[in-house]
Amino acid sequence: MGVSRMAFLVFLTFHLTLAAALATTKCPLHCTCTCTGDGPCTSLTVDCGHQNIDREKFTQQLDSLLSSNQTYGDLRSLTIVYTPLTHVPRSICRLQTLTLLNLDNNQLTRLPDNCFSNLTARKSFSASRNSITQLQDGLFDGLHNLVKINASWNRISSIGLRVFNSSSMLTSLTLVDLGTNKLTSLEPWPYFVGVNGNRQQHATVNFKNNSISVFTNTMEFKPNCGMKPTYLDLHLETNSIVRISDILNGWNTSLTAFICLIRFWRRSPSVHIFLYYNYLTCDCIDFDIYKYASAYRRMEIGDVRQTDTLGKTYCGKPDSLYGKRVYSVPLDEFVCELTDRCPSSCRCVYRPANATLHVYCSNTNITTLPLKLPELPKSYTKYKLEFSSNRLLRRLEHRHY
Repeated sequence: MGVSRMAFLVFLTFHLTLAAALATTKCPLHCTCTCTGDGPCTSLTVDCGHQNIDREKFTQQLDSLLSSNQTYGDLRSLTIVYTPLTHVPRSICRLQTLTLLNLDNNQLTRLPDNCFSNLTARKSFSASRNSITQLQDGLFDGLHNLVKINASWNRISSIGLRVFNSSSMLTSLTLVDLGTNKLTSLEPWPYFVGVNGNRQQHATVNFKNNSISVFTNTMEFKPNCGMKPTYLDLHLETNSIVRISDILNGWNTSLTAFICLIRFWRRSPSVHIFLYYNYLTCDCIDFDIYKYASAYRRMEIGDVRQTDTLGKTYCGKPDSLYGKRVYSVPLDEFVCELTDRCPSSCRCVYRPANATLHVYCSNTNITTLPLKLPELPKSYTKYKLEFSSNRLLRRLEHRHY
């Protein structure tokens, strides 16, 4: 080995050792700091192992470490885990060279205003397993390079209307993980994440294990067939959704308009919505959706990619269908009991599978034909009337129906 090569290796080893030593020297008490990089520290991990550490002293020591000559201006990756942090130190907000920021497993209750938008080089952000309660407007504004956001396993119950919409300019964002939080409602912003996806790689928005039951459109999203297609895997598993139509109605769209935004490639759609382990109301309201999904599922059988939206969804109502898989229910059992204008002692059932409104008045001791019946739900629906076994019914008088 030449003298110059040997000298270079000695020089490099010295600087690596020096960087690690300086990081260790400034490391917060009772924590472990790991610093790597060719010369200056470019990747730093601070791990305190959930030890009982004074929060104020830890924050001061962390600020000192992140402001040192060996870290400031050179860090590309910063990981701070298992610490007593309840808020993000301002020293982090000045690390403009960061591409990866991992704040998992701390005690954060809120993410800071006017901080993350300074870190324009950042591609990945994670703050999983904290106690964050909201994502406020402006949090990620202008982060064109940001690809991944992970805020799962928190207590998030609200998301600002502008956090993920087009005005935030998150043009590279393709993964948002908000699983296991406290969300109860959802705006249609996943569309804007989906437009960053493509046919080969869909964007993913994860809401597994929340309590979402309401879909709102306060952001005034107006879908139409001329919009840019969205390539999106939307995970809504294990929530409190009872009707699929609540999604369409809440987001101010129809099944026809929704299908218009989807592109197909080799029979695979550009949008997959996963509703596994929700207990749906299996009645006539979502019949058209169940019919469409059932037909599409039959078409997909045998394909490599499984896109089965309702494969593991179950009926929560009516009681007669409780616990049954939605796909196991024959289409003619998705019916609605109608009470408005239904004659007393009779039973009125709308059956969309055969386009009938069935009026059961058999053996009810009626003496005349009812004056009124429930209105027909569709123009092509027909009445099916049963008045048998009524001995006192002797005349078939004219009725408008």
